[in-house]
Parts: sequence; structure tokens; C-alpha cells
Amino acid sequence: AVLYLRQNEEEFFSREDEIETLVQTLNALLSDIVVAIEKSDLVLLGDLLEYELPEKLEAYKALVWE
Repeated sequence: AVLYLRQNEEEFFSREDEIETLVQTLNALLSDIVVAIEKSDLVLLGDLLEYELPEKLEAYKALVWE
């Protein structure tokens, strides 16, 4: 990943705002997952892991590896 970033540094940093928004979204989702675990809310946890997390990870993957 570091080699890729070095080779594509200009393009990567030109999209810094988009990446920052995505990282904040991922952090919020991960916080929600922690809360669901702490509250033993298995329904919420399942929903977050099944529906929310894969979508966010695909968006992150698409953004970083375009």
C-alpha cells in the first residue's frame, strides 16, 4: 500500500476531502459496532456487519485503489 501511495501521491492527495469523509464514516460505523457489542445488541450488530460494513469497505477499496 505504501508503494502505491508513493507512486500515486498527487492523485491521492487531490482527493483528500473525499477520503477524509469516508474515514469519518468508517470510524462512526466502527463506533456503532462497538456500542452494539457493549450492549449485547446482536440484531443491531448483525445489521451493521451484514449491511453497513461491506458497503463502506467497498467504497473505501474503490476510493483507495482506483
